[in-house]
Amino acid sequence: AEKSDKFTGTKKLTMADATPRDPASPGQIRCWDPCTMDFLGNVKAFTPAEVLAAVAKAKQAQQKWKTSSFAERKHLLNVLHRCLLKNMETIVRVACRDSGKTKTDAVLGDILTTAEKLRWMVAEGEAHLKPEYRSSGRLNAHKSSRVEFYPVGVVGAIVPWNYPFHNILNPLIAALFAGNAIVIKPSEYASWSTQYVGRMLRMCLEAAGAPIDLVQIVTGFGDAGN
Repeated sequence: AEKSDKFTGTKKLTMADATPRDPASPGQIRCWDPCTMDFLGNVKAFTPAEVLAAVAKAKQAQQKWKTSSFAERKHLLNVLHRCLLKNMETIVRVACRDSGKTKTDAVLGDILTTAEKLRWMVAEGEAHLKPEYRSSGRLNAHKSSRVEFYPVGVVGAIVPWNYPFHNILNPLIAALFAGNAIVIKPSEYASWSTQYVGRMLRMCLEAAGAPIDLVQIVTGFGDAGN
């Protein structure tokens, strides 16, 4: 799907087989195109222990990222934005394969919404994370009061299947800009696209000089999310 809109020689699933759990391949998620029923392959199903290991890697990477400047965070989001625009057609094809949506829907729901959030966060995000001074009242006239914002550490996000690309980038953008790491568990019905999205994100993190373990994508079933 990254190179062509057509598959040749692949098997098609029946409605009876159209389930992420494949008895013949435990520990794997079965993936297919809901529109054509083309079998796309299997993706690893993380165990709870492997999810915890991914969280630990993200936590370690966040120790460096939490001290990053807003300029560094904006640079990372700008790298993601350029990557999105440069690879828009491929992202659309991958999203369509994994969700069965039309290309028009993918452009509107996966590309435009993600591009706008990236643009807004770069332009407006810093202003909303700066310390905010508040009135202390007359009895505390000799004091000043302010609200300060600090990274929380590792953010967890469990996201649905309907917009495979946007649903991963949406929580990621806010989490990274606030100085956090993130572990994302996508729906088992939209796990195939994470192979492409995961590679893209790691390349962007590396290109921007950010820790590459800052983003962890864990595919799996309910026990992985729990």
